[in-house]
Amino acid sequence: MCDEIIRKEVRFAVHIPKTTYREDYHYVKLVETCKCGKITPKIVLLKDYKRDVYITKKIHQNHKEKKEFEDLDKLSKQECTQSDLNKTVANLLGKSYLISTPNEIKNSPYIYGYDITSTSYIKLKSLHKNNFIQSGYSVAVLDIENDVVTKEILMITIVMSDKIYTAVLKKFIGRCGDHLTRIKNAITEYIPMYKDLAIEVEVFDKEVDMIKKTFKIANQWKPDLLAIWNMDYDIPFILDRLEYYHVNPIDVLCDQTIPRELRICRYKQGIKKKITASGVVKPINPSMQWHTLILTASFYVIDAMCVYRQLRLSQQEEGSYSLDNILGVNKIQQKLKFKEADNYKGIKWHIFMQENYPIEYTVYNIYDCLSILELDKKNKDLTNTLPSFAGITDFNRFNSNPKKIVDALFIFGLDKNRVIGTVPKINKKEEEIESDEIELNEDAEEGVDVEEDVTKYKTLSLKQWILTLPQHLLVYDGLCCIEEYPNLKTNIRGLTYDADVSSSYPSCTLVCNVSKETTLYELIDIEGVKEEIFRMQNLGFILGSVNMLEYFNEI
Repeated sequence: MCDEIIRKEVRFAVHIPKTTYREDYHYVKLVETCKCGKITPKIVLLKDYKRDVYITKKIHQNHKEKKEFEDLDKLSKQECTQSDLNKTVANLLGKSYLISTPNEIKNSPYIYGYDITSTSYIKLKSLHKNNFIQSGYSVAVLDIENDVVTKEILMITIVMSDKIYTAVLKKFIGRCGDHLTRIKNAITEYIPMYKDLAIEVEVFDKEVDMIKKTFKIANQWKPDLLAIWNMDYDIPFILDRLEYYHVNPIDVLCDQTIPRELRICRYKQGIKKKITASGVVKPINPSMQWHTLILTASFYVIDAMCVYRQLRLSQQEEGSYSLDNILGVNKIQQKLKFKEADNYKGIKWHIFMQENYPIEYTVYNIYDCLSILELDKKNKDLTNTLPSFAGITDFNRFNSNPKKIVDALFIFGLDKNRVIGTVPKINKKEEEIESDEIELNEDAEEGVDVEEDVTKYKTLSLKQWILTLPQHLLVYDGLCCIEEYPNLKTNIRGLTYDADVSSSYPSCTLVCNVSKETTLYELIDIEGVKEEIFRMQNLGFILGSVNMLEYFNEI
């Protein structure tokens, strides 16, 4: 037996904040790889883990504007727990009254590395030790089926690698004699490629016992990721059923091997609506809603549907992100259908199958899980791409490009002996900025009223940067489709195309190399030139080799 460990990798970490009845902890999932290639999952509890935070040394606190980076030799490093971060920083600033107002702390121009979480630090140390090489994540898939009428959960299936576990209510499958043999025969008939997988089917009298056993199995298997397709259906449903039975979810979903006071189970739904600039409220596609289950368990629950969409934002949007459609797009056998139920659709199909074909319906549930594993085997979204793209960013913030960029720039800065600044939380309104008093420059030449030198402090307005194409530039090539006026061109087009820029922010910032450190001067006024003209031309000036002829012609 090989016991020489050659690699340890952190998969994810969950911060357990300090309270009146517990200290600061981190629940860390890692895997150990032996020389023989065997991979063993492990759970570690870190007590009072210290992360870094930086503050500008007093001698260099001579600026009022935030910097993007600061040199390490101009900073003092302080270690503290994540729970004590605000207290530590406020005391370093000499402003202990800011402990309860973290937004004000973030506005300080002298704080660096504040936005990097302790869980990101834990992941970063692991990546450093392994030269930023990660092995593939292990994935399990979970799916539930509920009674359309009574809302009870009829069955839960969890699948990982070559093993299947299905928990079923006795009231649903009890009327079927020798159900295990019949389920195996149905698998051989409908999905023969999986007939050799190890399958366990357990029947329960009580719904809550079925839920408990399933998550006990999940914590025993210890997959890195527990994937669910559209988890905003399954997880709230499970939590609602536990609440119905007056059972605390920390006693079911969490790792039961850790002390009860350290268990956390909190579901956070993603944003479901957005308000456009014109004030119109629009729903967000479910595939773009990034939901999070903050859970101290040996697995991280992830929405496979949202991951699939997030990793393909630059591609054309699919007509539907239902599992059935995505399987078809990827040329994988779609969800099981049975000729006996061909005349039924939607909820009626489920009612018919539940009442008349419980064995086939159970196999239907099992294949839903197997098909997601098959999809991941083909595209590697969960095993490789998601962890690689996330880097040190927590999975619960994976949908935030700015957060991923900040974390990546933090690593980049450390390699250059620099630390990234802190993003301010509160931005002053334009009218508030204009009303602020301007301090006099003590080094100004005598006789010069600096306060009246408005060009030194004036900035361009943040408004009216988004412009529509002027009407006079439109090409009138519409169809002549009015019978009474055959030569009249209308605004009706036969062929249209909707072009959009993918991830224009921050892509435009990167392409133009826009930064405080790369900005020497900001042109705010040209006598005799209208503001809208020099705004447009100054943007073009950044890419001078492309736009120089137009620039010199206009300016």
